[in-house]
Amino acid sequence: PVGQQEIFGYIEPLRKQGKSIVLVSHDMDKAAKIADRVLVLKQGKQTFFGTPRKLFSSQSDYLSMRLDAPVLMRTMLALKKDFPYADALAFDVKEAADSLLFGKEGEVTPS
Repeated sequence: PVGQQEIFGYIEPLRKQGKSIVLVSHDMDKAAKIADRVLVLKQGKQTFFGTPRKLFSSQSDYLSMRLDAPVLMRTMLALKKDFPYADALAFDVKEAADSLLFGKEGEVTPS
């Protein structure tokens, strides 16, 4: 969606200026990629507040909140059998590629 891309294009420069932004979204891909903190509400009550990494670190927790993992994270989870050292908690393509190439410790992994 062009309008959505345009809006998110305005957000990143504001974040870099240190501005606080409140964004309401059901899109976990966008939330995980751009949010420093995520607040999850269920029937108006807070069920989670923390980083996207913390939110998606426990599959049982985010599934119990009826949230889908971001697409890239689901892809990384599917790759875990062939790349067991890769970090499934990757929220952007560079982070995912680095994890596949270098693993969690930053060392070059076997090809």
